[in-house]
Formats: sequence, C-alpha cells, structure tokens
Amino acid sequence: MILLLYLFLPVHSYTQNKSFSVEKTSFSSSIAEDFAPVWFNKGLVYCSNAINNAVVSIKSENENLFNILYVEQKDSSSWKSPEIFAEELTTILNEGSATFTPSGKTIYYARNNKIEGKLKDINVPSNKLGIFSSEFEDGKWDTAIAFEYNNDNFSLGTPALSADGNRLYFASDLPEGYGGTDIYSCEQINGKWSKPKNLGPEINTAMNESYPYACPSGKLFFSSDGHNSIGGKDIFYSVQINGNWSKPIRLDTEINSKADDYAIITDKNFETGYFSSNRRGSSDIFSFKTIIPQFGYCDTVKPMKKCFRFSDERFTDTLHLDHEWDFGFGIKKAGITVEQCFEKPGNYSAVLTIIHKIADSVFTMKTRYDFTVDFPGYLTIACDKASVVNTSFAIETNALEINNKIEKVLWDFGDRYHAPLTKLTHNFVNPGTYFFNLGIIEEENELGFTPKYCLTKKIIIYPDYQQLAVNEFNYQNPNDNSKKIIKALSEDNKTEIYQINCYLLAELECMKSDSISTMLRNLSSYAIRIDNTGNLKEDSFQHLGFFISLLKKNPNLKLEVAVHQDGKGSPKSNQQTTEEVAKGIRTYFLANGIAPESIACKAYGDTRNLHDKAGNISDELNKRIEFILINQQQ
Repeated sequence: MILLLYLFLPVHSYTQNKSFSVEKTSFSSSIAEDFAPVWFNKGLVYCSNAINNAVVSIKSENENLFNILYVEQKDSSSWKSPEIFAEELTTILNEGSATFTPSGKTIYYARNNKIEGKLKDINVPSNKLGIFSSEFEDGKWDTAIAFEYNNDNFSLGTPALSADGNRLYFASDLPEGYGGTDIYSCEQINGKWSKPKNLGPEINTAMNESYPYACPSGKLFFSSDGHNSIGGKDIFYSVQINGNWSKPIRLDTEINSKADDYAIITDKNFETGYFSSNRRGSSDIFSFKTIIPQFGYCDTVKPMKKCFRFSDERFTDTLHLDHEWDFGFGIKKAGITVEQCFEKPGNYSAVLTIIHKIADSVFTMKTRYDFTVDFPGYLTIACDKASVVNTSFAIETNALEINNKIEKVLWDFGDRYHAPLTKLTHNFVNPGTYFFNLGIIEEENELGFTPKYCLTKKIIIYPDYQQLAVNEFNYQNPNDNSKKIIKALSEDNKTEIYQINCYLLAELECMKSDSISTMLRNLSSYAIRIDNTGNLKEDSFQHLGFFISLLKKNPNLKLEVAVHQDGKGSPKSNQQTTEEVAKGIRTYFLANGIAPESIACKAYGDTRNLHDKAGNISDELNKRIEFILINQQQ
C-alpha cells in the first residue's frame, strides 16, 4: 500500500490556552525509573530499572542498571504487564534507549561498550555507552553489532531513526560539540553509515541536547536544558528547511514542566504520543493528546507547493531489494520512502520499480500509482500592515474560496488557534511587531492523514496614532507655498509658528481626491500661530475651522491633534508649551460644537523628534502640529 504524507512547515507555540491533555500511563512503575518509549508492534519498548517487583523481575545484581522492556496495549485504556524485551540482548549492565527500522526487524540501541567481566570491574565511569544493532531472525535477536563510530573515550546514546530508516540521530559528548552532549546524525549510503555530523548551533547549545525523535511529519523533536528551558530538560522541535534547521520551538507547559521532560514520540499528525518526565519525583512515562491543533512553522511565501512522502510497505528488505521511483520529467528517486514536491495542481503518476536480487537471478516488478494533486492555490491574508494598541482591525482570507476540502480555518494571535472564521477582527494590547498565523485543516483523506498547513502575516502595532501616522503614512501638505508662508510669518518675533502636517489613516486614503483634499487646497496658509502668552492667534482659527467643518460633515471621522516643539528650550518648558497649545486647540473645538469623543489633543514636547534626510534632528521639522484623521469606527 502506498502512503502519501503531506510535509508542511511548522509555527510558534504559545501557552495561554491549554494545548494538551497529559496523564501518567498505568504501566509506568511508581518505584522505578521508566523512560524513553518507542513504538514497537502492538505496544511500546522503553527503558527501566524496575527490579524484583510486581512489574518485572530480573537479576538482583543488576540493581539500579537499565534494561529494555516491552509492554503491549490491551485496548485503548489498559496495558498488559511489562516484560523484558529480549533476553538475548540483556547484559549485566545498561541497555536502552532503542529505535527500530520501519520493518521492525532491526533494532539500534544504546548499551555499555564493555559487558564482559565482573560487574564491579566494568560498571565504572570509563565504560562509555555505545550504539549497537541487532537483526531479528528465526524468532530471536542476533548477536549485537557495534556501531562503527563507537568510541571508548566518549559516549554515544539515545539513537533514533528517521521514518524511512536512512538517517540515524544520536546524542554524544564528542569533543567537537558545542558543549555537554550534542545531537549528531549519520546518513545511510550504499548500506553504510556516513561519518557523524553535528546538527549545528541551531539545535545544539553549550548545555545538553539528547533524545532525538524524527516524527514522520518532518519535525525533529529533542530534549535540551538549553534554549531557555523553563526548568531542567524541556522538549523542543525543529524542522530542516533547505538544509538548515529552524529555530527550535518549546512545547507547551502541559508537556514541559520545571522538572526534566524528555524522550517524546508522536503519531504522524502530532495528535497523540508519549513522553518521559520526572515531575513526580521519579522518571515516568506519560501519554498526551492534542486539544488544540498543532501546525508548527508557518510559511510566509504565498505561492505554496505541496509535498508528499511516497512509501511502499509491501517489500521492506533493503538488503536484497532496490526501490526506484519515477515521477516523469526526468525525476527519479531511490529508496523505500522518498519525498517529492509539486508546484502545480493536476494528475500525476509515480512508477515504482522493485528489483529483487537473489543469487544470480534478478526479478523486477513495476507498480504504477496515479494520483491527483489538489493544490490549495494562492492563499492570502488581507489586513492592514499596521495598527494601534487596543484598536480592532479587520482580517480576511480567501481560503474557502480556493479549496473546498477545507474543514477548519483557524487563527493564532499569540493565544493559540481559535476563531474558525474567514473574516474577523482582532486587537493587540501591547505595541510591537507581531506575526499572526492562519491555520488550515483539510478533511481527512483516504489514507487517514489530515493535511494541515498555515500562512503567517506580519503586523506592526504602535502605541498610538501619532507614531502610526508618522511611520506608516505620508503627510498631506495643504498648500504648496507653505515654506514661503511660514518664513514670512516667522518675521514676527512675538509669534510661535507651528507647521501643519495632516495625515489620512487607513481607508481614509481614498478621500484624498474628494472633500478632504479639496478643503486642504483651499487653506490660505500652512501654519498655526501662537502668541507669547500661549494663545492661538486669530488667523489660526480658519485652519482649525477647516477641521471643525470636516468633522461635522463626516460623523465617522475623529481627529487626533499632536503638538510638538523643537529642542531649543528645556524639556520641561517645551512640554509645558505644547500642553498649553493642545489645551487651547481642544477648547476651541469643543466651543464650536465638536463632541469630546471626536477630538483628542496630545502634547509631546520635544520627545518625538523627526529627522531630515541626513539623519539629523531638524528644528524646522519638529515645531509642528499633526492633525491625524481617523475612522471613528476603529
């Protein structure tokens, strides 16, 4: 049977809403250390030092040493009693953790390098851990074979195979690492493992990284007490994009605690799984279920591509079989499991050729798979690129219009995915740059997989309209002769001259060619004058009258007036001057019938200076009054 698995890039996780339900498994002993579960047959294989108790019985001389156990699941809520996984692999020292090839016929596991001799002689710190493998044949596991990169001076442990079995991850304290234990990987090339490669500083820190797990969806989970963990070891995940590992994401607090949390495994959709934690005093194995959909990293690229994983589970013997996939257009790939991306919708085919080599004979079998790529099209998120704190802004997506297989459309604004709508409003309570995400969940396909993908959108949230206006909009000059007028007015030494800057925000941009623009052009001067007592000069009233008339004709508008001073005076005197001007302007607006909620006047002194093209603070630019027109409904 062929498996097609979507590969999508994962998104940031947040912790305000509960994301997972977690409970301790019933088989995990309360008096032993149980950890590092891995899927096997109808249950789990894991590590334990359980000795001479009701759970499992092994030799008493192995006390406090670890063995590999197997526990089979009876039904959805109960388990059989754990038992030794394989007596033939059990030594007088430590075994585990373990990982299996896709066929389940080969195990890679960690154990002490030296196992011969008296326990007191070999159970010493110098007896490092190594990785060993064994094949299951004739009902038992063969003699373990040492991994070719084992080292008597350094430990190699916590092995994990990728879903296709062609990449082996492990943790080691090899000297070329970044500190503590690092995660390495090897590639299987022509039946041999390549030299270990450190995953690099995106994954590894000066602390300890270990217990990798390669999820079929493409995520690499691992444990670390670096990466700003919230306490002890935490569980993170990353994904490889164009050969580079993305910034690790820490799982939420239901899974990560202030204790050590590590060694996670998940299903292909990241909906259920198991992990280890010592949050109850000893290491136990916990199960988890996802409450809120997990998307992972979101893609900012609008033209999306769909990637599939092709796998043939009928014949998994890589020793005697060669698998070759032909996707046409000269694209051929080798392996039991391969990945292929498509950038356009349409009908495609994959031809799998399996060559069976036995002695001198060669048997070839070809299978053709026809399938349709239902490309989601060009998803978009429509909204303003900037807004103000505590101000609702509208958001819309075209997702449902271009993909009729979508089951849910979810939004994440930093508090987990919610609001299954294509149109909504949102506001942020703190200024800053945000990336909010659109998550898409399609209907479950015929292979039992639920496609999930997402887009991300950047938005800048400013603390107030003044900063939004200055940073995002060009001010409108009501008169092209403004500089000449200001220069002439400045000859009166008894008068303070403030340049007018007028900003039209958001959807008001469309009004520039209508009534607002017409009234701007009719202004006879481009300045507000204040006498030496702080009062408005009479010729300034006509400019304020323009805005009063505008507000009365357009009840949907509100006006924010921001008064600024140049830096010639002291900060205290500049603040006082702008406060007097702002108070005078507001008083005039209220006296002329403008509702208090339609006019806001703010004084900034010299705290928000503008710079000229050379980057210098300009007195000419900064002695100004900004009239910011805003939609009343915002």
